[in-house]
Amino acid sequence: EIKKEPKQLAGAGFAREISAGADGTVWVISNEPVHGGGLVQYLDNDHWMKVPGEIGGNKITGTPDGKALIVNVNGMIAKVTKEGGFEQMTGDGFAKEVSVAPDGSIWIISNEPSQDGGNKVSYQPAEGGAWQDIEGGAVILDAGFA
Repeated sequence: EIKKEPKQLAGAGFAREISAGADGTVWVISNEPVHGGGLVQYLDNDHWMKVPGEIGGNKITGTPDGKALIVNVNGMIAKVTKEGGFEQMTGDGFAKEVSVAPDGSIWIISNEPSQDGGNKVSYQPAEGGAWQDIEGGAVILDAGFA
């Protein structure tokens, strides 16, 4: 049984998005405005560390290897490291939401409407390769733990 008292790590209005990767790294999109959205930060012990380079996003998801994927205000997906590494993975307009499963597969809600409501959902296997659409639509997504 885990008994742990909650601890406030930031003041009201600090973050607009939060995600924990399978490795335990906690990431946020803060409300500090920068190019691309809110500033990307990660938790180091009890302190929020700003990712160097003023990298911004709207959505964030932690990856199993201690990195994060973000979707910026233009719908572009990029991989971000704690040290400020930035790797663009898609063009603008690609996604509204992103989530990475513990196996490393990447799941997105695209900008393309679905006939079933919401927008189309696609995933890319952990090994990479082509994006694969799944049936149905969604407005929010979490790849979660299996």
